[in-house]
Amino acid sequence: MRTPNPAPRTFTCTALWSMILAPEMELGPISQTETSTDNSQMSQAADVTDAQWDSVVLKSDVPVLVDFWADWCAPCKAMGPYVDRLAAEYEGRLKVLKLNTQDNPDVPANYGIMSIPTFLIVQNGEVVKQIIGSQPYDQLKAAVDPYL
Repeated sequence: MRTPNPAPRTFTCTALWSMILAPEMELGPISQTETSTDNSQMSQAADVTDAQWDSVVLKSDVPVLVDFWADWCAPCKAMGPYVDRLAAEYEGRLKVLKLNTQDNPDVPANYGIMSIPTFLIVQNGEVVKQIIGSQPYDQLKAAVDPYL
C-alpha cells in the first residue's frame, strides 16, 4: 500500500466533466423523496473511515461497493439514492459503504482517487472495478452484478 500524501487533498467534483463529456447522459428520474434534504433519514449504506478500512472493507467476506463522496459535491448527493437502493436490493450479498473524502483523506490518497463521486468494488481485499462520476442506476447495478 502506498504511503499517504501528507499534503491536504483536493478533490474534483465530476459535475462539470459529466456535462462536457456526456451532456446527453441522464441519471434517470429521481423521486421527490430521493431528493429530500432531510438528514433525519438514515442512509442504507454504512459509513466507513480511514481507520476502519482494512477491517471493514479489505477483510470483508462479501464484495464491497464503496462510494467516495463529500457533502459539497452535488453529483455525489444525486447518487445517494442509487447507492441506498443497491444497499437495500443486495443486502447480505453486497456490503455498501460510504467514505467521506473530506473527513477521511488517507484511503482516497492511497487509491489515487482525485474525482468524486468515485465508486470502488472490492472483492477479497482487492479493487476489482473503479467507476468515476455519476451513473444511471442501471449502469451502476450492471457494474456490481458480475462480482456477486
